[in-house]
Amino acid sequence: MKQKKRDSMNSRTLTIGEFLRQLRKDEGVRQSDLAKQLGVKTSTYSAYENGRIKPAPDKLYALAQYYDINVELLVSKVKGSDETDSNTSNDALALAAIKEAKDEVAMMEELVYYFRNLRPAHKKAVYELAKSLYIS
Repeated sequence: MKQKKRDSMNSRTLTIGEFLRQLRKDEGVRQSDLAKQLGVKTSTYSAYENGRIKPAPDKLYALAQYYDINVELLVSKVKGSDETDSNTSNDALALAAIKEAKDEVAMMEELVYYFRNLRPAHKKAVYELAKSLYIS
């Protein structure tokens, strides 16, 4: 049923904000819940839905993962809502940022997989190493 709703939303011309609001309402979640999931303030997420702020590429990717939709759909909504910015170099930068975010998520998932499969003593060593690298 959700897929049919999403397909019908795709055929209508919605701004990115309208689209995000509709997705959120269809899922039955609050703005504050999604803001927490994205690591932004509730007021920032509200601004996404109201069209005052465009989500950054990493946030678009996180939203696409959350809703289980293609990130290109969200990117097209952002591009379509900004008639004054048709510069293809900006599109390329946005796509590059999304690819970078995807690559980082994949690397983190792989790192977690490896970490979970370590013996406890090795987990502690990895933790201490990561902590020392972060501090330095």
